[in-house]
Amino acid sequence: YTIKVHALKSSAKLVGAMELSADAKDLEFAGKEGDISFIRANHDRVMEEYGEYLTSLAKCFEKANYETIDDGSKPIANDFLLKTVYQELKEGAGSMNLDMIDEAFEKLDDCILSKEEEDKVSGLKECYDNFDYDGMLKILGP
Repeated sequence: YTIKVHALKSSAKLVGAMELSADAKDLEFAGKEGDISFIRANHDRVMEEYGEYLTSLAKCFEKANYETIDDGSKPIANDFLLKTVYQELKEGAGSMNLDMIDEAFEKLDDCILSKEEEDKVSGLKECYDNFDYDGMLKILGP
């Protein structure tokens, strides 16, 4: 539970949902402290808040983040999507959060990448497969 709310805290912060991030942080610390009563008292409220963000942000992550190629077979990842995924990978590598890294890579699975981006993602995946989080951070840069 603590790992999942940690990921929620980080993801919320990435999209500017600072109140949700703070609430997730409180749940994370309650989990670390074993404060089950706090978690039970606040979990549903925070998940409801999270659900509201999912609904409102879903529109941002539909087709607008992709450009389609002429035959429409696969979308081409645009700069916004790449920037978002790289930020998630950087944060995931920095905290060794495997779920966050996996979710970030999944966003690129059905996209067409330029040769340069393909090489970068391939290098990141190679580092990830070897548990080389520092290598990932080096590839991702400052």
